[in-house]
Amino acid sequence: MREMGIAGIAPGPNVSKRNHQHRIYPYLLCGLVIDRPNHVWGIDITYIRLQRGWLYLVVMIDWYSRYVVSWELDQSLEIDFVLTAVKRALHHYQPVILNSDSLKENLTLYKQNMVGTSPSSQIFISTGYIK
Repeated sequence: MREMGIAGIAPGPNVSKRNHQHRIYPYLLCGLVIDRPNHVWGIDITYIRLQRGWLYLVVMIDWYSRYVVSWELDQSLEIDFVLTAVKRALHHYQPVILNSDSLKENLTLYKQNMVGTSPSSQIFISTGYIK
């Protein structure tokens, strides 16, 4: 393909590389018994291939009930659509722990944007990496 000057249609490389300036949060779920709704939420982004391009889907899920608390679609990986989903979820519910395996560099932004609602300062942020 390189010799022909063509490339596959896929998202660019390194979309999950972390920014080393962002804080790394501890993994709080090791050995934790999740026994009630709104105890632990998970958040993740995936992409959906279209005939011409991509859509990005962010989903927040309650780990106990497996209920989709909030979701949002967008055509770009800008943070705005993620914050929209987070704010929508926090308008109705309040988790104890927000966990992400690959969005750790954005969790700081989530936390800063969640501080607008008073109980959200009590949300613990966890990532899927043990450090």
